Amino acid sequence: MTSHDGPVVRISALRQQQLLERLLRDQALRVAALSEEFDVSRETIRRDLKVLERRGRLKRVYGGAVATPSAGIRPLIERERINQTGKATIAALARDLVKEGDSVFIGEGTTTLALARLLSGHVPFRCTTNMIDIGAALGHGDNHEIFLTGGRLYPDHGILAGHAAISMAQSQIYDIAFVGTSSITLDVGCLDHERMLSEMNKALTNRAKRLIVLADGSKFGASARFVTYELGAIDTLITDARPGRAYLAALDDAEVEVICP
Repeated sequence: MTSHDGPVVRISALRQQQLLERLLRDQALRVAALSEEFDVSRETIRRDLKVLERRGRLKRVYGGAVATPSAGIRPLIERERINQTGKATIAALARDLVKEGDSVFIGEGTTTLALARLLSGHVPFRCTTNMIDIGAALGHGDNHEIFLTGGRLYPDHGILAGHAAISMAQSQIYDIAFVGTSSITLDVGCLDHERMLSEMNKALTNRAKRLIVLADGSKFGASARFVTYELGAIDTLITDARPGRAYLAALDDAEVEVICP
């Protein structure tokens, strides 16, 4: 590699990172559209997709690429970059639902992490979580009792999961449980990309007096594999924009409270 190749390699790496972020959001990529958006040739995009496929990050198909099951959940640092404004909006709407002395479960996710950061200086409450970064965020204040579930650690995500985590989570009754989701659909409800996350969140169904799902607008109609909740199992949905008419009707039929700006 010559000394002139360095900037080109860095540009390619940046573009490939942006492609992964887009894939995480949309679950599919189209070569023609990406070529126009990034102002590069279609062949350049195809080369990027070939590199990412070799790394196991996607599967190439005719005209583009799709997410693979293993690509469903990405390292925390990647997921945090996506829709930061929407996550901040949701966190601000959720914060004041926590009252002094509440027992709260906060599940893994970048939106729930945004909420935890806002709650660090909030009224004192008791928190159980299966995400190490959430415990650390709340630990910046001295107002809260913080408990980690234990369980198997997934280092790239800072998530604790498995039977031990579920057992700990189910050992208590919570005033509120805040959870994220990978997808909300009209016909199924809430779904997750990974079985371990679906099982963890499902375990809270009968343990929280109020089950609150935090989901930005990209989750409506998104693709995911594992069913977590029917809409009727949710008490409240907090999102960053008003859902479409069909979703509002379905949520109303299921008696789900919707909070949005």
